[in-house]
Amino acid sequence: MSPVIGYFIVTNSFSSALYLLLIAGFTDFLDGYIARKFNMKTSWGSVLDPAADKILMTTLAVSLMYSNILPLGIGGLIIGRDVFLMLRTFYKRYESLEPPKTWQRYWDVNTSTAEIKPTAISKVNTFLQLSLMFFSLTGTVYGFADHFLMDCLRYTVAATTIISFGQLDTRPVLERKDASEDTLKMEEYENGHLALVKLLAFEPIALEDFATSIMAE
Repeated sequence: MSPVIGYFIVTNSFSSALYLLLIAGFTDFLDGYIARKFNMKTSWGSVLDPAADKILMTTLAVSLMYSNILPLGIGGLIIGRDVFLMLRTFYKRYESLEPPKTWQRYWDVNTSTAEIKPTAISKVNTFLQLSLMFFSLTGTVYGFADHFLMDCLRYTVAATTIISFGQLDTRPVLERKDASEDTLKMEEYENGHLALVKLLAFEPIALEDFATSIMAE
């Protein structure tokens, strides 16, 4: 859905992009609610969901900058922060991986390393970034994109993005009796970085794991 939203934005079909973004947000919320409510979380979903969120965020930033809706400086900060945190997440993953540090074990989502949680400022920044994307698009449709409150939101996003640069709350995972049940814990925003690169690396997923996840759903 992200490429379609981006296409609508760059072709000035802002109303269509806004409606599709609302649908995407609602379905993402509904999917997460059902997974939590009925305990239907799967390894497959833990990779795809945050990766989809990261792709959507990047698509919105790039397409809004292309259409001169989002200032280049702020868009560059958002994307630059994503890249920086992604690289740092990879480093933390490698640093905390117990020997042998092989390529296969590095990308194995069932191999536990450090528990990486977003800091408070990172959570606030993520919320503000999403708000800026949404209201920038909404303001373009309904004519308040140049309102001074939008300028306040842009400056706030820029400030929190700069402050949150490089902040990762890293903790060791708790030891478990059955090591085979260990899973990589990466919540919300930072989880998207590893998940996205796993997809870009075209990492194969075992057929039996995929079948199990489908049956669980």
